[in-house]
Amino acid sequence: MAPAEHQAGSYEQWLDRARAMMDAKAMPPGALGLLQEWGARLCALQRTLQPSLGPTRLLTFAADHGITAEGQAPWVSPYPRSVTAAMFAAVASGQAACAVLCAANGMSLELVDVGVDADVSAICSAGTNGSAGSSLSGSATAANGASKSSGSTAVPGGISVVHAKVRRGSHSMLAGPALTADELQAALDAGAAAVARFAATAGCPPSSCAVCIGEVGIGNTTAAAAVLAALTGLPPEQVCGRGTGLDDAGVQRKRAAVAAALAANASTIGDGSDPLAALAAVGGLELAAMAGAFLEAGRCGMPAVVDGFISSVAALVAARADPRAAAVQFWSHASAERGAAAAAAAAGSHAQAPLSMGLRLGEGTGAVLAVPLLRSATAIARDMASLEQVLAAAAPAAADDPATNGSH
Repeated sequence: MAPAEHQAGSYEQWLDRARAMMDAKAMPPGALGLLQEWGARLCALQRTLQPSLGPTRLLTFAADHGITAEGQAPWVSPYPRSVTAAMFAAVASGQAACAVLCAANGMSLELVDVGVDADVSAICSAGTNGSAGSSLSGSATAANGASKSSGSTAVPGGISVVHAKVRRGSHSMLAGPALTADELQAALDAGAAAVARFAATAGCPPSSCAVCIGEVGIGNTTAAAAVLAALTGLPPEQVCGRGTGLDDAGVQRKRAAVAAALAANASTIGDGSDPLAALAAVGGLELAAMAGAFLEAGRCGMPAVVDGFISSVAALVAARADPRAAAVQFWSHASAERGAAAAAAAAGSHAQAPLSMGLRLGEGTGAVLAVPLLRSATAIARDMASLEQVLAAAAPAAADDPATNGSH
């Protein structure tokens, strides 16, 4: 198969061809449902009717939120923001759910600090098979001119850690924009760089590998709910869920916080038609990094698997900022978090998800679980026979069968 970049024709033309090919398979039309649609979309991204899927990687971005800082009210999470740093260490050591699932499915994992409110610079990867890894540091400059650590390890089939901190947590969206323009851009760039690193080392065209996009960050369901409300005009009651386990009173506090943040940033959000402005106003650093990853995946044509509620809001931001991002998105599961269905509805038909398992952990866990389905869709498109081929293969046997040709 020639590299996808060398095949002629548009994405839409190849999608039509691939759908026709899938309808001609040896089965009733549409019998494999979303699986065959995923296969057709992979064909279109690769500009071929013989798709392949090489290595896959989970990108997990971590950051804290100004709304969870000490002294902020109302409290929107049952856990303190220090849990973000603890979970960052757990992912790096291979003990968190997303890392365990990546290991079980033969996937690499890149963990990126874009805004953890702690010094995690000494945390490095667990390496492969539990061996010690390391993290490389370079230099990047964010909006405030501070020197930021930026670099990664490359541990095939294992975990790498990237230190690309923009700042220690976002600003409080209750008092104004969560991110300055420069901070937003730095986080977008960090997400794009993570996809570019994988594309440069995957050993195949970008369209023939895939990334899963996940996150870690106490308070990020509140930020995601606020961004979704800003983009859709939905009230806080329809986008705010229990997150990491809020009780009914906690959910009410969360709704009040989102309403207050939307009011404080109304002039920046406007009518919600500028998705990046909404993201800067009431989003967060890991949300912005995820959006940057989806945008870069769209630019290079790399399949990007959407995880749960927070990942879906970042995917929606990216799709509205650049339609190319929508074409590469494969939504993994229907999250149990309130607001997830609204995000999928706002994203459109490409946001149909194959899994419904009551998941609401985040980290990229649901996206990783969907990768075997992506590989299965690839195999169905490439290897399953057409009805014409099946009937043609059966024809000689029928001609030799006395029961069918009238011979005695």
